[in-house]
Amino acid sequence: IYLKDGQYENIIIYFPEACDFIEKALAERDKNAGNKDQEARHPQRQPPAVFVHCIIGASRLVTLVLTYLM
Repeated sequence: IYLKDGQYENIIIYFPEACDFIEKALAERDKNAGNKDQEARHPQRQPPAVFVHCIIGASRLVTLVLTYLM
């Protein structure tokens, strides 16, 4: 998701896209959970996780992740 980290950037319009991205990433993890090769390499099943990062490391990312959690 391309989002400028500006004071007047309207990030609300990105909430649906950000939440969809996280949902798809978690669904992909669940889909691969039954893969025997992966289970052999990683016997302990970890809870679903998504790595979300920002190229610049600015503050808007946290808002998008918290929106998903709510």
